[in-house]
Amino acid sequence: MAFLARRLGVLAQLFGRVGDDELSEQALRRLRQARVDVSGVTSAAGCPTAVSMIAVLPDGKKCIALANKANDAWGADDLRPVLAAIRETPEGSVLVVDYELPPAIVRKAVIAAAERRLPIVIGPSPADRVELPCSPMPPRLRRTPPRRRG
Repeated sequence: MAFLARRLGVLAQLFGRVGDDELSEQALRRLRQARVDVSGVTSAAGCPTAVSMIAVLPDGKKCIALANKANDAWGADDLRPVLAAIRETPEGSVLVVDYELPPAIVRKAVIAAAERRLPIVIGPSPADRVELPCSPMPPRLRRTPPRRRG
């Protein structure tokens, strides 16, 4: 999503984990070339970088195979910069998050963004990790009606 945001001319900052392997540079190279801010991506010692494969089955359904690896290697210290960035992000920013990160990390990021009343987009992938409800947000924060122009 950060890569696509940059392609559309929107500033994007990415937080995540890569392994301490050769694949980590491959994973970040195109993001850097697209000028995504990857300063929030850290290396997980002793872990391989996560990989996923997407296959389209003959019936048209999508099948995703995911090996999370470094994405699951989050500790309390790794969450602090994410929460700080959410607290300090300019008004009008949007949190986009998916469940390739541990559900506890997603939940805390969503709560921090909701407290700031930032729009939140949650990619429900992989579906078996999705927690519903994601957070104990008051109903007024769960859905923001579209703004009228004119």
